[in-house]
Amino acid sequence: MKSPSIDDIIQYRFLSQLKFSPAGGQSAHVVSQADDDNGYRHELWLCSAAGKLLRLAETGRQKLFAWEDADTLLFAAERCEKDRARKDRGEVFTRFYRLCIHSGEAVSAFELGLSVMDIRPVEKGLWLVLGEYNRNHLAVDGLEFNEKEARLDALRKDRDYQIIDEVPFWSNGRGFTNGLRRGHYLYDEAANTLTMVSAPNQEVEMHALSPCGRYIAGAGREMDGVYSEKATLWEYDRASGTTTRLSVGRFHIRGVTYADGDLLFCGAEGAAYGLKENGGFYRVDRASGFIHLLAGYDATIGLPVNSDCRLGGGTILKAQGGHLYFTSLRGYVCGLYRMHLDSGAIEAVYDEAGSIDCFDISGDAIRCISLTGQRLQELYALKDGVLERLSGYNKAAYEDMWHTQPVHHTITDQDGFVFDGWVLLPQDYSPEKRYPAILHIHGGPKTAFGDVYFHEMQVLAAQGYIVLYCNPRGSDGKGDAFADIRGKYGGIDYKNLMQFLDEMLLAYPAIDSARLGVTGGSYGGFMTNWIIGHTNRFRCACSERSISNWFSFTYISDIGYYFGTDQMQADAWKNPQKLWEHSPLRYADKVKTPTLFIHSDEDYRCWIPEGYQMYTALRLHGVEARMCVFHGENHELSRSGKPAQRQRRMAEILQWMNRYLREGGEQNEQE
Repeated sequence: MKSPSIDDIIQYRFLSQLKFSPAGGQSAHVVSQADDDNGYRHELWLCSAAGKLLRLAETGRQKLFAWEDADTLLFAAERCEKDRARKDRGEVFTRFYRLCIHSGEAVSAFELGLSVMDIRPVEKGLWLVLGEYNRNHLAVDGLEFNEKEARLDALRKDRDYQIIDEVPFWSNGRGFTNGLRRGHYLYDEAANTLTMVSAPNQEVEMHALSPCGRYIAGAGREMDGVYSEKATLWEYDRASGTTTRLSVGRFHIRGVTYADGDLLFCGAEGAAYGLKENGGFYRVDRASGFIHLLAGYDATIGLPVNSDCRLGGGTILKAQGGHLYFTSLRGYVCGLYRMHLDSGAIEAVYDEAGSIDCFDISGDAIRCISLTGQRLQELYALKDGVLERLSGYNKAAYEDMWHTQPVHHTITDQDGFVFDGWVLLPQDYSPEKRYPAILHIHGGPKTAFGDVYFHEMQVLAAQGYIVLYCNPRGSDGKGDAFADIRGKYGGIDYKNLMQFLDEMLLAYPAIDSARLGVTGGSYGGFMTNWIIGHTNRFRCACSERSISNWFSFTYISDIGYYFGTDQMQADAWKNPQKLWEHSPLRYADKVKTPTLFIHSDEDYRCWIPEGYQMYTALRLHGVEARMCVFHGENHELSRSGKPAQRQRRMAEILQWMNRYLREGGEQNEQE
């Protein structure tokens, strides 16, 4: 029997963007897999009403599509070398193709001079487009060849320097965003006209189109030199051509949709729990502008269970038949729920173990893409509370393959809070033997592990490690009070992690307490940095995309100026000592643990100097340290980085752990 390996990630297939046909019955979705060019190729697939699967088209590096009508799909694709060459020359455009699902032949439809994130039909020949445009760039559409070349040459020269006059000035996964705006456009295909209908200072972060096609809702932050921390909600009326700002700077908005013409949104004011407060569901009265609370909801909407085995998303919020359907993380399960729009009552549609990553609904039919048990993503039909698997894209991952099953534990901390944890036991586990163990810490901190497949952990277990992971205070799934660790980083969360470790050492005497490793990324990287500065019980550590210094993070990270101040409850002027008190760098002179740092040089969430600072501090204090820098990757390296880089990252981690945790490995001072 084979064991999970680093190279399996090349074979996995990832599903996203599930959408029913307007007539119902059949649906389409995207299937993604690593390609031979160290990237991912995407394919468009059809699932009939009877559940039969059909591959429709390959879309290259694009995953964007929309149903134009019951038989026709519009999709974006890069299908020729000429288009790739144009992109390399600095042109910004998205080419669309039209495909009749009965003929199977795609024909060129149109091209837009924008980087398009979403497209939806408004009426025949009219499209709502969410696209990105740089106010500092010059349009080249419709120009003669010589003039176009001259302008593109000017753009290429602009790449040699960067003007910054906004905050934030960059964004993880997008690079420098100074001057970039994601806005709403209406594209008239017959007239070949593209009209911007959102304001130039608005960054559209989420949007919705009313069923009648008259109204376009947008939610996002407004830019006046500095992006607002809370969102603005606005609505464009096609009949009058006017835009109304419905709410300004009052809510953190997490989703918008329409139900029978009414505009709904989910969000929170943040008065009690700040930036990450859960909040509730609201209806907007278009005539008065009054915002009605439909239902409070102390859980997160749309956040799936933590895993490194998905690539892309899909619908997480949709109104249908008098209900608002949504995915939500409760405990350690991301299920599907619905709210009765007349009463505000909320009930579970499906809340079994696993993670519904996205869904769509048409009439009585519900389909979803899910991580269920220790199975990779597949397409499912949901009926009467039961999931019926429709696809077998990842069947090969289970043929003659060993996987370990998570063992669930609950722990009660000193304040009476109950949190969840899991243990992965290695292949051929025997309680009579002695095993090294690795404590794995999730990011966020407001995310959550659960009972779903996690490739990296399965590989570690296959290599003979007992893998330990939990959802300490600060994690998602148990309400605002549980998740609130603002101003307490490194305190109650650290105690929970150490308590979990201590209880697992008692529960599993086979764990060799002298051979413990710790690892984590983002917030998990922060906690790894914190742990090695506060205890020497771990023989080695791996800190990924971490935070080491709240001063540098807060004023350099793309989200730092509001996330850092909110989470620390301090800034550099009002309470600078608190920022330093919670910075792992302060305690670096206490570290004895050999540590591997992994960072990407285009990570603008936790910028690479966070890793450099901690690495340098350890070396200056005589601690063994190694830093692995991935060029051209960002904060999402472990989840959506280039396949070869993901493989190398896991190889680095495994080599480091093996060096210190295998029998006969290098010794470290123990407590």
